[in-house]
Amino acid sequence: MMKILVSAICTIVMSILPAVVFCGEPTPLKEFKIPASRWAPGSFGTVSGERLVIEVPEQAKAAMNCAGTEIDLVPFRGQSLCFTIRGRAWNVSTPRDSWNGIKFMLYYRDADGQEYWHHPSHLKGTFDWREISFSCAISPTAEKGSLKLGLQDSSGKVEFDLASLQVYTLFSPVNRDYRVSYPERVASMPPLRGVMSPHSFTDDDLETLSRWNVKLIRAQITRDWGKADTDRDLAEYDRWLDGKLDHLEEVFGKARKYGILFVIDLHSPPGGREKGGDMYMFYEVISKVFNSAE
Repeated sequence: MMKILVSAICTIVMSILPAVVFCGEPTPLKEFKIPASRWAPGSFGTVSGERLVIEVPEQAKAAMNCAGTEIDLVPFRGQSLCFTIRGRAWNVSTPRDSWNGIKFMLYYRDADGQEYWHHPSHLKGTFDWREISFSCAISPTAEKGSLKLGLQDSSGKVEFDLASLQVYTLFSPVNRDYRVSYPERVASMPPLRGVMSPHSFTDDDLETLSRWNVKLIRAQITRDWGKADTDRDLAEYDRWLDGKLDHLEEVFGKARKYGILFVIDLHSPPGGREKGGDMYMFYEVISKVFNSAE
């Protein structure tokens, strides 16, 4: 019964997450449908039709060699946005810092003078057409900003399909007056001393934690932390997750005699993460929806 309950919770959470994140099928924001004529190509860029090409020689790579366009962020204050565009690259050299290389970046300064740089990382080398994307929260006092496409601290060649630029709202605007309500059993519970979990437990672990007066464990289900392009085989992922849940089911029975409660944290998502750290399931949902629409 416990396994069924835990499996059901994880399945429900992961199955509804894309729908919650994108508020149903994602709709591109019309304000970001930017004509090619609005892009200033910069010193090493050329715009032909809907294609932007930036080609930077070795001796000029130290600078930010980008095309740019201005955007008004006022209508999107306080919102979370996802930016995506299609691009390909040839022999883009490795930059000194991971956030440089191929640039797809939103830059702005808000009314308080705070500067923001949002972009993916670890983009370099040679690759064919692919989705390049990032997500960010827009400051409540954001004003005008600029989108940048190109190279920084790298030589090589990159091409972007300007017509493929899409921007989506990730979440509904935040209701800052919202207050969480808890069931009475949770609301009346006193603060509990807690710990992060190891990846497996023994009865000796639980006994030691009990002697330390630990009453709550955050059971983190994770693997390949910090790595990109893992967990792409979903059938294998399900087998791994089932094994973890089987182990937790056994642990819950042992922990009951010590009065220890658990919070379950599914920290390694199905589908894994891209090199920039974002979850693939967000962007693959977008791609599938719009590819099917075409």
